[in-house]
Amino acid sequence: MKKNAWAMITSILIIITGVLGFKDEIFSKEYKYCFTDADRGVAVINTLEIKVFKENESPILFKINPGECFRYSTKDKILKMQITAPFYEPLTVNRSLENAPEEEMIEMKPDDYKMAAYYFSIKDVKGGNPEEQFALIKQKRKQLENLISNSAVIYQVYDNDTYGIETLDKQKYITLVTTPTTSLKNLKVIEMKKDDKGKIISIKFKIANTDEKNK
Repeated sequence: MKKNAWAMITSILIIITGVLGFKDEIFSKEYKYCFTDADRGVAVINTLEIKVFKENESPILFKINPGECFRYSTKDKILKMQITAPFYEPLTVNRSLENAPEEEMIEMKPDDYKMAAYYFSIKDVKGGNPEEQFALIKQKRKQLENLISNSAVIYQVYDNDTYGIETLDKQKYITLVTTPTTSLKNLKVIEMKKDDKGKIISIKFKIANTDEKNK
C-alpha cells in the first residue's frame, strides 16, 4: 500500500512539474495576421517590422517578408503591436484576444509621397536618342527635387566585409539615381521618413549586387 501510494504521489508530482514547465505552450493560442495595401487591395510590398509590446518587458521585434503573414502564439488576453514599413504609414494595433478571431487581415495605409520618391528613383531614364534621354533625366531630377528636402540625410548601405555606410547629400543622391549606368533595378529602400510638410527628410537604401538579387 505504501509503495503504491508513493508511486501515485510521484506520478502526480511529475505530471504537475510537466504542466508547470510547459504551461506557456499548453495554454498559448496562435494568431495569424496578414497585411494588405489599403488602396490597392494587394499584399504589402515592403518588409514589415512588427514590435510586440508586453507589460514590464522590452518590445520584441519581428521582421516579416513581403506577402507573408505574421504568426504569434500567446496566452495573454491583450496584444499590442506597432507595425512599420518604408512605404506605409506606421500603424499601432491593440487587440483584446478573449474573443478575437485566430486569423485577421490588417490594412496598411500607403504613403504615396514615399512611394513616388521611390518610383522616381528607380525610373528608367534611357531614351531613344541623346536628346530624349537628356529630357527624361531632367524631368526625373525635377521630380526628385520636389520630393526631397534640401536638408535630407541620406545613407547608402554596403553589404561588404566592413558593412560600410556612406552619407550622401540630396544632389549626390539625385545624381546617383539619374545616372543611366547605375543598377537601379536592384535599389532597395530600407527606410524613408518625411516631415510634417511631406518632404522626404531621411533615406536609407542599398543597391544589391546581382548575386544577392537572385537569392
